Amino acid sequence: MNLPLPVGSAVSLFSTTAPAFNRTTTRVDGRAEHVDGPQYNLVGSVQPMGEKELKLLPEGYQSDGAIVIRTAQKLFMEGDRNENDESVQTFVDALDERWRVLKTGDWSGYANFRKYVAVKYVEES
Repeated sequence: MNLPLPVGSAVSLFSTTAPAFNRTTTRVDGRAEHVDGPQYNLVGSVQPMGEKELKLLPEGYQSDGAIVIRTAQKLFMEGDRNENDESVQTFVDALDERWRVLKTGDWSGYANFRKYVAVKYVEES
């Protein structure tokens, strides 16, 4: 009989560290000004997104792929605001690419782990 592995155990067994930072964006004279916060280590499971889940993303994100991050750490996705009402978003360097957190799933019932989806970051020019 195969019993499912508890989420907390799976994340603990397969966890890795990846450099991450939070970028704060403010508007100055109508222009976006980005400030990158200090780098920290994200601890969790980082895996490429499966084909079925990838098809559920908006079309523009499907071609470059996406990753799934499972961690107990709080990450910020596009549209999140900090205590100063500034936009803040988490960026993660993993699998030889830079990724930005796009959305989260509510996993609050699983030992405080959260599931995040991150998409490849393309530097603005």
